[in-house]
Amino acid sequence: MAESSGNCTAPELPRHLIHHILSFLSSRESTKASILSKAWFWAWQTRPELEFNSDICASKKLKQVGGIWAFSLSEIHKNEIYEELFEQIKKTLKPYSRQGICVDTVNLEIGEIVDSQWNPLVQKCAKGAVKNGVRNLHFSIPKCDLPEIVFRAKSLVDLSVSWANIPRL
Repeated sequence: MAESSGNCTAPELPRHLIHHILSFLSSRESTKASILSKAWFWAWQTRPELEFNSDICASKKLKQVGGIWAFSLSEIHKNEIYEELFEQIKKTLKPYSRQGICVDTVNLEIGEIVDSQWNPLVQKCAKGAVKNGVRNLHFSIPKCDLPEIVFRAKSLVDLSVSWANIPRL
C-alpha cells in the first residue's frame, strides 16, 4: 500500500487559464479564489482587466458619513476619495510593472464629483496602463483631460472615451 504524507497537492494551472476562470467570477468570488494557492493569488493580483471607479469609493464614503447624494460630500471627503482611488491605481499597477505583465483592459470611470484637479490621477492611470502595454482603454472622465500619452500608445487597439476633454495635438 502506498504511503500518504497527508499533503494532497494538485499541479498548478497556467496563469492564463486561472485568469480565464477568474473572469467568470464576481469580484468577491475571485477574491475568495485567490486564497487557493500562491499561483491563484498572483493570477488574481495580475488579472488582465482592471476596473477603477470613483463612484465605488464615493458610495463607501457616503456610508461612512451617513450621506445620501454624492454632491453632498464635503471637499475633504472628495479629496479622501481621490487619494483612495489614486492609491488603488498605484498599488494595482505595481505588480504589472514589476513583473513586466501586459494589461489587456483598463476601465477608468470617474463620477460627477470631480473637477480638473483629478487630472493627475487620470494621467497616472493612463501612463501606467500604456507602460504595461494596454490593448483596450476605456475612459469616462467628466471635466478631466484625456492624457496625450494614449495617442502615442503602440499597443492600444481600442480606445473608448466619454465625457473627457480632448486636447489639441
